[in-house]
Amino acid sequence: MLPYGYGTPTDPYKAIELFHSAAQQNDKHAYYNLGMLYQCGVILNNVYIVEPSRVKAIQHFKRATELGNKDASQLYDELCGYRTILIPPPIQPDITIDFEIVD
Repeated sequence: MLPYGYGTPTDPYKAIELFHSAAQQNDKHAYYNLGMLYQCGVILNNVYIVEPSRVKAIQHFKRATELGNKDASQLYDELCGYRTILIPPPIQPDITIDFEIVD
């Protein structure tokens, strides 16, 4: 795995090239990985080789989502501001109790 150097020397340039190549073949994982690269950016020797781009990250996550990548779907929703915390409504009691105050 070129991005991490598993079984081969690390080569981020080749990894990015392969992600783009796989994305052209509609690989949902490649689109997800490209989204991650653009969301965070890639730094090599203190220089960005991929500049962070929210717009490009959203585009790649959207395409990965369309192809069925559930992880990309969550990130797409978060970047677009669609994710909200759902608070359940208060629980209504099933019974009522009548009482009276006696002096």
